[in-house]
Amino acid sequence: MLSPARACNRAGCSLQGFWTDVALCRACGFPTRDGEEAEYAVQKRLLLDTAGQGLEPGELPTSYGLVLRSSGVASHPGCGKVDACTVVTVRHLALRDGAAGTLTCGTNGLAFWTEDALSCRWPYEQIVSLIIVAGGAVEEADGPAAGGFSLDAIPAQLARLVNKLRGYSARYSFVDVVMQDSSVTFRTSSAPAPDLEQELAPALRRLRSHQ
Repeated sequence: MLSPARACNRAGCSLQGFWTDVALCRACGFPTRDGEEAEYAVQKRLLLDTAGQGLEPGELPTSYGLVLRSSGVASHPGCGKVDACTVVTVRHLALRDGAAGTLTCGTNGLAFWTEDALSCRWPYEQIVSLIIVAGGAVEEADGPAAGGFSLDAIPAQLARLVNKLRGYSARYSFVDVVMQDSSVTFRTSSAPAPDLEQELAPALRRLRSHQ
């Protein structure tokens, strides 16, 4: 008998993210995925408990910028968001290259909300640095664990080089978020660097306050 090596990756399916050994999902009838797609489906299943529909005990809508993702809700001065973000590099996180969504900053930390309503959340206390890269200009705010040259800064430097070599227009920018044990770099297609600095100003101020 084959060992389970496939998973349904169809959003909304009751068996999405569960391992199986069949070619068609028993719940929805769609072809199951294998390899990287199956692994990603399982990772998404593990993230379901942080979906935008349910806040953790004690959290407020402003904690990770959720208020800015809800239609008809007024913006909070301590929050900001960046739409149309795409993951270009990732280390030690349950995200894959090419994952798309919205990066938000709230009163408690940063969060990346994927298009299927899942989220990765990072309290400001866990963030080492937040770097905005575009056109050779770098805006950086370092947390308590940062200092001097760090290998963790390389993803942002590589993003700037890729941006230059591929000839992306100025409206493309990069946001590099480095945590204590992981990192992720986003490419944005909705705002140039000055706009990103304005949207993420609350997060930059909070990170500078740790210095």
